[in-house]
Amino acid sequence: MKIRVALIDDHPIFIAGLKQLLESDDRYEVKAVAQSGEEARKSIDFNEVDVALVDVNMPGGSGIELIRFIK
Repeated sequence: MKIRVALIDDHPIFIAGLKQLLESDDRYEVKAVAQSGEEARKSIDFNEVDVALVDVNMPGGSGIELIRFIK
C-alpha cells in the first residue's frame, strides 16, 4: 500500500522537485498539489491522503491555519 501525499507550497519549483523525488519511490503516491492554503481547502479531499507536507509561510493564509483546518 502506497503512502498518499498532498503537497502544499507556494514555490512551484520546490513542489515539482519534491513531487518528482517522491514519485521516484514506489512507496509514495502524490495525490494532490496546491500552491496556497485556500487552493488546498477547495481542491483537496484530505480524507484521501495520509500525509500533507505544508509550507508554513504562504501568502493568503499560513500553513499553520491550514493544518488546523485539516485536523
